[in-house]
Amino acid sequence: MLAKTTNSGAKRMLENETVAELKANGIQAIPAYSNFIEADLVSEETFMAKANQLEADALLVYTFNPPTTEYKNSPTVSASAGVPVRVGIFSGFLGTSVPVAGGPKRVEKFSGSVSFFNKQGPDMQWTLNIGGKIGSEASKQARSVSKNVVKTAIGDGIF
Repeated sequence: MLAKTTNSGAKRMLENETVAELKANGIQAIPAYSNFIEADLVSEETFMAKANQLEADALLVYTFNPPTTEYKNSPTVSASAGVPVRVGIFSGFLGTSVPVAGGPKRVEKFSGSVSFFNKQGPDMQWTLNIGGKIGSEASKQARSVSKNVVKTAIGDGIF
């Protein structure tokens, strides 16, 4: 299980959650962060040598695109203050309206894919696109993504 990201905290969290989800479904797995060092990832040969040493027969790889930012409009709530005015047969309202909530909202999103490789060949055997909003609870999000990935992979007969 390898998460290709420069965020070491997110890498650990996602690898740990995915390994836990795989184990909960009876599939042996290990996280890459605790079993591989940078030198093991320099080339395919060094990586395969380490994988053989660990007796790994398959690899699940998360890759991520750079995060994106979107702005979404939400309904605006305003507070109004003023006085009613009557001029002849016409009536009106003099005052102001001040927005107190709503308006444009910033939403950060992630996207990427998960790929499955096995020892039978160098080509990818399966892939799944992933994505969503970047939330404040990273561990909850890592758990949700890993559950979805493992459930889909099992449903597709990968394991």
